[in-house]
Amino acid sequence: MSSFSALGMLRPSTLWGVYNNIYFAIQQALSNVQTASIVKVIACSNNGDISPVGTVDVQILVNQINGQGTPNPHVTMYDLPYLRMQGGANAVIIDPQVGDIGVAVFASRDITNVKSTKAQANPGSLRMHDFSDGMYLGGLLNDVPTQYVQFTSEGISIVSSTAVNVEAPAINANNTGGTPHALVIDDWLTWYTTHIQPFLVSKGYAGPEMPTVSKTTVLKGE
Repeated sequence: MSSFSALGMLRPSTLWGVYNNIYFAIQQALSNVQTASIVKVIACSNNGDISPVGTVDVQILVNQINGQGTPNPHVTMYDLPYLRMQGGANAVIIDPQVGDIGVAVFASRDITNVKSTKAQANPGSLRMHDFSDGMYLGGLLNDVPTQYVQFTSEGISIVSSTAVNVEAPAINANNTGGTPHALVIDDWLTWYTTHIQPFLVSKGYAGPEMPTVSKTTVLKGE
């Protein structure tokens, strides 16, 4: 910092003519315009549940600095709506977690009324480009994931460190190039249908019958 740092942003050249005076005033006004910043998640209202999109509390990671160059950390900003990939009732639910780093953007007008009504509304106040009107977009400078869906030129990979659950009224899987492999060996199928199934039928058991074709288009089963 220069020897004039005690005067904040004011420099000797600021006083040199009308242009520099106006330029300084504009710079001071722009310093109050909030656009976007890198933030860390302090808290999240949701935890992966099937629920409406929630909010996060975040802290800006770039400190403020006064005229003497002394850093001053930002305080926590509360209740920022966060982005979710969603169209209608279809969504990918990946709620932010504490410690995540991401991007927060700040609206040009007060969004308080829109947040509360989820409908078109007038600004809640006359404030503009304010920290109070932030929205969290997420996903920046984070560590290597352990659960993910990966798209590459070799295909799509779905990896989970716990389990993969699929639930639907119908699940269709179409294979366009794999070789069918037997899920039940033919010898076992013959033995079952020749000896076991007739015995069960004679005892009045009318359970599901074994398939006549024991092959499927599943490429590999373990």
